[in-house]
Amino acid sequence: MRTTTLSLLAAIVLSPTVASALTVDDAIKQALSGSQGNVRERASRENMKAASDTALSVGARMLFSLHVSDEFLYYNCPFSVSFSPPMRSGCASSLPPTPAGAAPPLTVRDQKTNTFVVSGDQPLLGLLRLSHDYLAQKRNARSIAEGVNASDARLVESVRNGFLRYFEAVASEGVAKASETELTEQVRVATSREKVGVITIADRLRVQVALANAHQQNVQAHAQAEIARATLLDAIGYDPGDESVVLEEPSELLAEAAQPMPDRAAAAKDAIRRRPEIKQAQLRYESAVAERRSRVFAMLPDADLEAAYVRVDGQIFAPKNSGYVGIKAQWAFWEWGSGFFAQRASQHQANAAALALDDQKRQVALEVKNAFSNLEGTSAAVVAAKEAIDSANEAFRVTARSVEAGTATTTDLLNSQAELTTARLNLTRSSYEQAMARVTLRRLTGE
Repeated sequence: MRTTTLSLLAAIVLSPTVASALTVDDAIKQALSGSQGNVRERASRENMKAASDTALSVGARMLFSLHVSDEFLYYNCPFSVSFSPPMRSGCASSLPPTPAGAAPPLTVRDQKTNTFVVSGDQPLLGLLRLSHDYLAQKRNARSIAEGVNASDARLVESVRNGFLRYFEAVASEGVAKASETELTEQVRVATSREKVGVITIADRLRVQVALANAHQQNVQAHAQAEIARATLLDAIGYDPGDESVVLEEPSELLAEAAQPMPDRAAAAKDAIRRRPEIKQAQLRYESAVAERRSRVFAMLPDADLEAAYVRVDGQIFAPKNSGYVGIKAQWAFWEWGSGFFAQRASQHQANAAALALDDQKRQVALEVKNAFSNLEGTSAAVVAAKEAIDSANEAFRVTARSVEAGTATTTDLLNSQAELTTARLNLTRSSYEQAMARVTLRRLTGE
């Protein structure tokens, strides 16, 4: 059986594609779904929401707060004061009887008392520290969000390359099946020629060994396809063993891979500008700087504006209703250097974040450079494989005819068959590797 184009090499050993087949774009949407997508991505989004709410919590502390307290006390007895000589105070039941004509004891505290307070306070000097705390948490939340964006980009790359790996394995299985079919025909021919004495039994056995090897390649390619499929379904968020999902071949990714490469210099600049990893490192640095400033202001005094309404029941010398407005100041002026060392630690953390940002930019530049080199290599491999397969097809055709004419041996036929199979596999592999290299380049440049 003759094969001449990549379309035969990529023949899919599946049922025909149906309308409900899962495309690459549909798979990406499913993987990024917040309710049924990739579990790790959903967990990352929960962490992002938690960081955002933490920032809001810190920011809310800059505003005034209201407090309510209600204290109910039940004493062992009412507290009274007797003004009869000699004057005494204590429980009303323990005081001596009041002489005739004398004033009765005065109860200054009932057995049951209640104190109700409604108060409010507004930070004043503490706003300097709290504002930078809020800024640090806000930058941290945004950095986590950029981390989620980076994770999303890697997931998109994983899904696209998962499709390509699966269909590469399926195409390799098709190549192995084509070789197996061709060798099955050769075994039939060799058996007939052996019967008429044209070839020996050893020649026939060599063809059968080659057929067994082709069958083994078919089994291995099928196993690789199953593994690639299960890995892809897991990344999307499906059950890895779900046989009902039909995957559509990513022809658009293969077509995109054949397009001219983007400009190197422009791609490197785009990567520095668009990559979420760099944005994340930048925000971490800004968060560390805000944290350092917060630690500086934390060493200063705090002053809060306070106001309260107080109602007291059960105590005669305390007014039932009262209120006050004032300023409360406090300063931990001696902590054995605790605040100073905390501020110095935050300075080191800011320095480390600055270095991490610089390192991230270097890593991005290196990744883009290597991705371009990889894409160039795979593109050159595709060109070479296309040239090789035409020659291998022609060599196999000529050798097969020569064997029929008796001018070539079975060994020559098997060698040409092996070279043709290798050429087919090389073209399949290089074509899909080129597409995967292009997908990786897209992520590394921030597309």
